[in-house]
Amino acid sequence: MNKSILHPPTPNLSQQLKQYPLAVKLAAVIYSGFAFGIGLSKGYLFHPHAFVAQFHLKSFILMRVFLSALATAAFVKGVISLIPGACERFRCARGYCFDLPNQKLLVYVGSFIFGIGVYLSGSCPGTTISQLGSRVSSAIPAILGGLLASIVVGLLKPSFNNYKPKQVFDMKANTLDVKFHIPFHYFAFAMSALMFFIVFLIEFFFPTIKDLQQFDGLITMDYHSIWGMLKNEVWPPWICGIIIGTAQIPVILIALNEMGSATGYNVFIVRILDKIWPEYFKKHPYFSGAFGGFESYWQVPYLFAVAVGASFTRVTSESFFPIQGLHPFIAFIGGFISIFGAKTCGGCASGNGLSGMTSLSIRSMIAIGGMFAGGFFAAFVFPLI
Repeated sequence: MNKSILHPPTPNLSQQLKQYPLAVKLAAVIYSGFAFGIGLSKGYLFHPHAFVAQFHLKSFILMRVFLSALATAAFVKGVISLIPGACERFRCARGYCFDLPNQKLLVYVGSFIFGIGVYLSGSCPGTTISQLGSRVSSAIPAILGGLLASIVVGLLKPSFNNYKPKQVFDMKANTLDVKFHIPFHYFAFAMSALMFFIVFLIEFFFPTIKDLQQFDGLITMDYHSIWGMLKNEVWPPWICGIIIGTAQIPVILIALNEMGSATGYNVFIVRILDKIWPEYFKKHPYFSGAFGGFESYWQVPYLFAVAVGASFTRVTSESFFPIQGLHPFIAFIGGFISIFGAKTCGGCASGNGLSGMTSLSIRSMIAIGGMFAGGFFAAFVFPLI
């Protein structure tokens, strides 16, 4: 099973996928986006300072949610890989990891730049959309910066392609299971257990409620009824991580892809600009990819659903009021750097983390390491708190 998982889907499966009604595919990604938005918002990641404080090691809210989501996604994929029929769909979705750039220098540099952008914007590309739905003031400047970066990266892409790397990732052995000849589910379940154990340790030494109250001393958690839970502004991070991790399931089984957000920025702005300069973008070797079928644009409705999910949580918790974020100019620069880095290294925190790491991609693990390195570097050089 290890090596066969790298093969393209069989002709029969490819034909079945084409028969999925568009409405079913859209429903799958919209549900995933909605759940993703709920998880981010209830995990308090709608607040940019939760990101900023993480890189100063003054808060571990981000790490709790992120690791819980990774643990859940890895467990889900391990189960799917063992189910007849579903495993073939996962194999097709997992091919995402092998379409990513394999140039080591671009992955190292791009992920480091991405981390700097995450710190300065107080979010990653997907979280920025949830912040938009949560009425965070710095969300719009960060999104505008990201949209501009999408165009700049496209214009510079030919230069990237001309770069002749001395070192590349061996994409045939790019995952842990293939490299070490161990079944995928063994690694996936082990990763899930390890991540949940780390979350337990963080919670043991840094209780969530104390972590949250440094941002808002009035935050409480009522779990005596379902309505009480809905009205809570914040849920335990591990619950939010489980919601985010399981949101992968419809994307994998129906959309046959893996979750990500950065490409949605590119598709959205390119399709709008094409109305202004017809035909230019369709002929461009990089931008033309935005004009394909569902596979090319699914992240756009997905991201809209993320914003709606975040808004839903703020409304039900009776806290749908404006939130003061970071300085607009800093957020704009951060959003630009974030998307520029993500498109350079081949993925954002969702793409390289939630999707790539849990599919055991070695280059994605390195990219996530580069992201955190960039974030800690930025926290040291540009202290926002």
